[in-house]
Amino acid sequence: MKRGFFILTGLAAAVSCGLTEVGVGDSTVDEGIWIRPDTGSSAAEKAPACLMTAFDYPDGYDWRSADSESARCNLVLLEGGSPLMRIPVGSGYEVSHDADRHRIVDGHLYTDYTSGDEIVVRKDGALLFRYKADERIVGMTVENGNVYTLGIPASGTGFAYRRNGVIQLAKHSGYAFERLVKDVDDICFAYCSQIVTESETRDEYYMVRDGVERQISMPDGCDRVWDIAPHEGSTCVLASSVLKRTSYLITGDAVRRIDMPYSSEMLSCRFLTGGKSICMEGLYGTLDGRQVSALWMDADEYRRFDDGLSISAARADETGIDCVLNPTSEAGGGMIFRSGKAYAMPSGYSCMGVNPMAVLDGALHVGLSSLKGGRPLVWKDGALDTLDINGYICTAAVLNP
Repeated sequence: MKRGFFILTGLAAAVSCGLTEVGVGDSTVDEGIWIRPDTGSSAAEKAPACLMTAFDYPDGYDWRSADSESARCNLVLLEGGSPLMRIPVGSGYEVSHDADRHRIVDGHLYTDYTSGDEIVVRKDGALLFRYKADERIVGMTVENGNVYTLGIPASGTGFAYRRNGVIQLAKHSGYAFERLVKDVDDICFAYCSQIVTESETRDEYYMVRDGVERQISMPDGCDRVWDIAPHEGSTCVLASSVLKRTSYLITGDAVRRIDMPYSSEMLSCRFLTGGKSICMEGLYGTLDGRQVSALWMDADEYRRFDDGLSISAARADETGIDCVLNPTSEAGGGMIFRSGKAYAMPSGYSCMGVNPMAVLDGALHVGLSSLKGGRPLVWKDGALDTLDINGYICTAAVLNP
């Protein structure tokens, strides 16, 4: 999936089947997996580094073309901008062209692939497990060598929470909130169970901690729930009253009204996990018809942005909230919001992939991809590095922060 210019939610494709041999060799090898010769240190022993992933196509190929998601390319893991690993992409390697079908966890590259009736999960190109299902993995975490996943069936209804591919909890109705995270040493996610009777359909909400389900009490009048997330042992809910045109942050028994202009209507909202404060990003509509992207901290407005900008990536930590905004039309330019300051995005670039931003040694790293098919850039608190990649940046993480 390429998330890019003009609120592009992207291109998606799924392809299938086959194994490949792991080998070490020249970095241009396409037929097998290349891993940079290392000192032998484990990921936990390595110095802190910013890791990014990118799809790298053959020189001269226009990766923006409509057939790019079936074209031959490599999925590259970069450390400090230099290739650390290259994995061939395509049906013969069981590695997807879709940017949201891989993730960096504890310095390793995990991929998931669907053939339509089977899911294949790999770590650094090596097969971990496969299982019969047709689902999209929306969350993954690793604990004591076990891989926990949260999957949404192709039908879009229900979910499956698995350990190493084996179901731990599953529902065939309702839906899961697309987040699987650790909180106070628990692996957590939330879901909505939809109870259908002859007279009504009723929604019930649950937080799951290490496989134990606990129902969440909702205040009267909240008829739209945007997001549910754990936070330091508590459960946080973002909800709205459509009738009152009011939105709320609910933490345990505490209910706070989210700071928005009078009679504005929340259009979308989600939590940003990782900070000590409860942070959110969202989009609301105003009475005069504008759509405004905004950030909140503990229900108070942190920053609102001009109409014509849409948040494409965001993160939060103890220092505050950072985000990248793409323009919603060709006439506008993008913005990077960092530590309370706004920086113009380099002309001709956009934030694509899945949240390609991370902080290393106090500097924000943002992966920016060219709208004209040029080399991608890494923005580092205003400085720019060019990557020797013919493609786009997908995601980012920090090793041993």
